[in-house]
Amino acid sequence: DSMSDDQTNNKLGQFVGAKIRAERLAQKLTQSQLALPEFSVSYISAIERGQIHPSLRALEILAQRLGLPSAELIPSHT
Repeated sequence: DSMSDDQTNNKLGQFVGAKIRAERLAQKLTQSQLALPEFSVSYISAIERGQIHPSLRALEILAQRLGLPSAELIPSHT
C-alpha cells in the first residue's frame, strides 16, 4: 500500500508542479519573480519538476502570486 501512496504523491507533485509552471509561463514570470522573497529559485524549480511537495502555506502564497484560488493548486483527495 505504501508503494501506491508514493506513486499517488508523485503524481500529485507532478500535477501541482506542472500547474504552477504552466501558470508562471502563461504570465511570463521567471522562477525568481515567482520565488522571491519567500522562496529560493531552486525551491520553485524543484516544485515545478515534481521533486518536492510544497507545504500548504507555500501553495497558498504561490497561488496568490499567480492570481489563482489556492484550491487550484491544492489537489483534493476525491
